[in-house]
Amino acid sequence: LSCMAKLQRVNIDPPKPKPIFEGSKSFRKSVILRRRLSKMQKSLPPRPRGFS
Repeated sequence: LSCMAKLQRVNIDPPKPKPIFEGSKSFRKSVILRRRLSKMQKSLPPRPRGFS
């Protein structure tokens, strides 16, 4: 559902010129997200071996 909403938003929004620092910002965001994900995974109980 969130993916569909994103697609709709992209279609509605006019294409904007990306500022130069946009790339580095998005990279930082992804790094932070990855750290959060790893923290969440660590806090979760260990899964059984067969479960993936």
